[in-house]
Parts: sequence; C-alpha cells; structure tokens
Amino acid sequence: MSMHSLFVLFSLSGAVIVSSVISWKLKHQLGHSEGMAITMLLGMLIGLAGGTAFGSIFQGNLYASTLYSILFGAVAGTAVAPSLGLMAILEGFAGGLMGGMMGAMLGEMISPVESIKLVNILLALTFCSLLLFAVLSSRSDKEAFIPSKGWFMKPFITFLLISGVLIGGTQAAKYMDHKKAYEQVEKRQEEHNH
Repeated sequence: MSMHSLFVLFSLSGAVIVSSVISWKLKHQLGHSEGMAITMLLGMLIGLAGGTAFGSIFQGNLYASTLYSILFGAVAGTAVAPSLGLMAILEGFAGGLMGGMMGAMLGEMISPVESIKLVNILLALTFCSLLLFAVLSSRSDKEAFIPSKGWFMKPFITFLLISGVLIGGTQAAKYMDHKKAYEQVEKRQEEHNH
C-alpha cells in the first residue's frame, strides 16, 4: 500500500471522526431532514473516495476491492452521525455502501495516476461538505439563506485551504514513495557490488 493510499484512508477516517463530533454537538440544532441529507452526502463521498482508493490498491481484483470498499463505506457512513437518529444512520449506511461500490468500480477502471487526482478531488469535496453542518444548523426558514455577499468567500477560501493541505499531503506521499524506492535501488546496487 502506497503512502498516498494511507494518507487517503487516514484523511477519510479523520473526516468521519470530525463529522461525528460535530453532529453530536449540533444534534439539537439540526432537523431530521438536514441530518439525513448531511449523513447521506458524507457517507456517499467518503465511500466513493475510499472505494476509488481501494479500487486502485487492488487493481485487477474487483471482488476484493468491492468487498473492502463496501465495508469501509458502510462503516464510515454509519459512523458519520450516530447522534442524529436511526434514519440518519440508515441514510449514511446506504450512501456509504453505494459510494463504496461505485468507487471500487471507478478505481478499477482508471489508471493509478488518474485515481490519485480523482481521490484528491473527492477528498476536497468531503471536507468541504463538513461545512454543511454549520450552514444547515444556523438556518431558519425566516432568515435569509445568504446573509451577505462576503459569505461566498468563506467556502471558497476554505476550499482553497483544504485543497492546499491535500496537495501537500499528496506531494509528501509521493516524496516518501520515491525516497523508499530510491533506497531499495541503492540497497540492491550495494548488494550487487559486494
């Protein structure tokens, strides 16, 4: 398993933990529909990103990648917002299961280089979707949905920051993989010379 795959799975696990904590803190401010929508969206995105990563890891073995992806997506979707009720848990489970299944097929069909790019896009969407907790918990039907024109800059800046972190993590993973490969080549040359 490459460093990028570990980075992806660690990031997705972090998204699950963060969303669980946020949903627990905002459980009284979110309605049932909002909770179900957020849980389904996050379950689907996490399952899709994880499934694409597993499809790339187990390239050529669709059965294994689908099995691991469905398991990862369903568990992640269930754990996204357990405090929002049974319907939200079921939505997250179903969304994660479907996303994992689709992600495994997608990861199987594309090259590993394309997979890295697509997983990074899905990671950025996953982390940006966490902003829905704040947007939907503070919204009431009487208030204007968009308080000011400057409000549009907050999601854009957040998206840029998250994208920067993901690009940095990807570059660090590539560096670690290349360094590891270089050390293995040096070790083989050293053994060959002796």
